[in-house]
Amino acid sequence: MGREPDCRLAKLGWPVSPRTVAKYCPKYSERGRGQSWRTFLRNHTSQVWACDFFTVVTVHFQTLYAFVVVSLDRRWIIHVGVTAHPTGAWVAQRVIEAVGDAPPRYLLHDRDSIYDVRFRVRLRGLGVRCPLSPPRAPLANAICERLVGTLRRDCLDHVLVLSERHAERILREYVRYYQGRPHRSLRNQPTAGARWLAPGRPAASPELTAGLVLGGLHHQYAFPSAGPSPPL
Repeated sequence: MGREPDCRLAKLGWPVSPRTVAKYCPKYSERGRGQSWRTFLRNHTSQVWACDFFTVVTVHFQTLYAFVVVSLDRRWIIHVGVTAHPTGAWVAQRVIEAVGDAPPRYLLHDRDSIYDVRFRVRLRGLGVRCPLSPPRAPLANAICERLVGTLRRDCLDHVLVLSERHAERILREYVRYYQGRPHRSLRNQPTAGARWLAPGRPAASPELTAGLVLGGLHHQYAFPSAGPSPPL
């Protein structure tokens, strides 16, 4: 709405400053064409992945950078990786490894400079579009931000990280546990859905067995006769 008077007057040879147009336009006018950010995420949830970086400090006070990719539909963690020297090429390669044969339509990320031209070109070749979250709006990528907090509180805040490989191994072990646990946002169902439904309780074996995760930081419970959990 604000640019229409400017364009019409320009056709008549009268250039008008955008500030002048903004001065006389109503401050709280109705939104123009296009959908809001919330509407976009709601309409394309099944086709959107989100990614983000967060830092990990080792026992030697070395700063590592962890990278995580999550699907917004089922909160499924697609990929997790750790590096001491992140680059656009490294991020693009990790995303391509995570994509496989089923690339998403959109990959949501923030405005960090790590997502450079090489990153966008390689993903564009896969047919993946990369919308940017609005500046200073962490709620625009709330699911990924929430996941980063979970990885910190439930895992990294309770272990001592020795190196880059050690950090990635810890995160991968926790991710296997995370995929099978219930989530309140999914109505207490795991991210894997029916593949992780609780088995029937056998009458002859009422006892439960507890499997240790990360040396006992978390536990996985099952009946002895139920067998191992199905593979991811």
